[in-house]
Amino acid sequence: MFINKYCLNYDKYPKGIEMENQTISKRKSFIYVLILVFRIFYFLFWLSSFLVFMVALYALPRLDISVKLLQPFEFPVLFTYAEKEALVNWSPDLTTEVQMNYGMGVIETATVPGGFLFVYCLIILASLVCIILSIRYTIRILKSLRGGSFFIVENGIRLRWIAVLSIVVFITDKLGLIVSSSYMRDKLDYPHLKFSAFNLYAIVNIETILSALFLLVIAEVFRVGAKLKQENDLTI
Repeated sequence: MFINKYCLNYDKYPKGIEMENQTISKRKSFIYVLILVFRIFYFLFWLSSFLVFMVALYALPRLDISVKLLQPFEFPVLFTYAEKEALVNWSPDLTTEVQMNYGMGVIETATVPGGFLFVYCLIILASLVCIILSIRYTIRILKSLRGGSFFIVENGIRLRWIAVLSIVVFITDKLGLIVSSSYMRDKLDYPHLKFSAFNLYAIVNIETILSALFLLVIAEVFRVGAKLKQENDLTI
């Protein structure tokens, strides 16, 4: 009876090992796919950064004159609707008067003053560099997970940097919006639109900051926990 039970367990043991190996193989395959996706984004953002850098170099010696680009460049603007009222038909029997207080749009032009273009490109370039660094840290975290050493102090530090860089991206994005709107507000003439340097759209997506702060807290907890684990392993 003892031998039969032992043999039964022995027969099941290789199956358990095989299932575990299949799970590990699937997990590694998924991580490989994630790394590939992030590497594609890494390349695309590097390409975007290079193009923006070339535009900035082109505008640098032409700060006092207007430059003509090969392709139109997009600039965000903020505006309000000049008309006091508009009508909204909620249903055939219900019509309400409303007012458009704030709005955001994008203008496209191939002729831009060199000085403004140079400053705007520097802001965009700073944002793109932060995104590239965040993707790089993410790839390193995925590589450590693929190697089976995820819970380490280095990953906690990487998560911290990703959170900080996310905050910087948010700030540079809003800075670019305000700089573009401030410069364009008295140079654009559209019927019924009043352009402004600042409105509520300049501070939307504030949840991005909150998410980054939450990630910063998680990163610190992760780092401290990994450090304690490392010290405990050394003690044992």
